[in-house]
Amino acid sequence: FDGLAAEAVVTNEMLERHGATVKDMDSLVERVRDISGVMIAVSIRKDKELWLVSLRSKSETHNVADLAARFGGGGHVSSAAFRWDRSFDELQERIVDAAAEMLGRAGQGAPG
Repeated sequence: FDGLAAEAVVTNEMLERHGATVKDMDSLVERVRDISGVMIAVSIRKDKELWLVSLRSKSETHNVADLAARFGGGGHVSSAAFRWDRSFDELQERIVDAAAEMLGRAGQGAPG
């Protein structure tokens, strides 16, 4: 979406391979949000059978609490989260669609 959204995905295997811990993930979504031009940041981490999704935005125009609510989560305008217990592929598709709608780019699908 022309660099307006960005995500970072981390699996348990990645953490193990690099000797990282869950604590190392604490500020990942903020680092993604800090990328120049990014308005919506997403971090996705696998925790046992759940995907933990953190969302951040740079402006009240992009209310990530509304986005999280679509998935049964919640939070604040610029900081929200939810848990996902289905497939990563379905999560990815639905997050991209929701971000596209929020950014006024509905129908564009995943960026190529």
